[in-house]
Amino acid sequence: MAIIFETMYDEIFEKAYGCNISEASPASLAEIQKNILELRNSYKSNRPETPYEKNDIRNAYLLCYFPNYIFPIYEITKNILLPQISGISNLKLTFFAVGAGPEVLGCVTALSKQRCKIHIEMLDLEESWVNQRAITTQFMKKIPDMQLFRASHTSGCDVTNDCQLACKGFNRCKTNIFNSQLFFMQNCLNHISSSEYNYVAFIKKLRLMKKDAIFTIVDLEYNLSKQHMERLKAASTDFLDVIALGEGIAKLPFKMPDMFVQKLFTSETGLIPKTTTRYCYLILKKRVD
Repeated sequence: MAIIFETMYDEIFEKAYGCNISEASPASLAEIQKNILELRNSYKSNRPETPYEKNDIRNAYLLCYFPNYIFPIYEITKNILLPQISGISNLKLTFFAVGAGPEVLGCVTALSKQRCKIHIEMLDLEESWVNQRAITTQFMKKIPDMQLFRASHTSGCDVTNDCQLACKGFNRCKTNIFNSQLFFMQNCLNHISSSEYNYVAFIKKLRLMKKDAIFTIVDLEYNLSKQHMERLKAASTDFLDVIALGEGIAKLPFKMPDMFVQKLFTSETGLIPKTTTRYCYLILKKRVD
């Protein structure tokens, strides 16, 4: 698998900044480092507020985290979800709050050995993530045995809202999006307010799933994320089964190229290369319609 991704950092840089890192000027590299620090500093609060509306911040995300965040979902899909979907020849996946979509790449890489046709729905509030999401599409094309049927993008989807009350496209989503077999939401739960409205709205989303559909929630090990997961687990037992609730550590299976360490991730404060991701997860399966 590492062979598929061994050029990832170079391809990300060229996609985001239009040149090879060796061609970037010192001033450009200094500006990228500034954006990396702004991004990482935004994550230091227990409920992060990150300015993803800025293109420079989204590009910094690609360099800082995109490669790392492929692998929590990859491991979960390979080790937990594959036995749940054995024998399915056509598989529909929906990703909420998908951002750049590293989890999409991780999931379909794990599913590629399944030899099934895959239809992907990617939803996010921020329209401009589509530009960064192109790197996901670029790498999906490299996966051996990949049988992608279709990948669709929908912007303006606020995962914190009550779909039926707030979304003009609810009827389409009810018959299309919520007809998926697998749902995913990664690194979003901690950004969601613990207000009763947001909580009830999320439970309603789970109720819209069809029987036997599976919703996988993955987040970094924030206290708030774990609290949300425990609350969802306790509140949904009347219509969902808990497949798994746990924690994991995903290690990046390839090395950041030396050029990136020398020019960007120089191990100064805030510029240390990320090699390990500690995460928590909750996997729920719809028991009744």
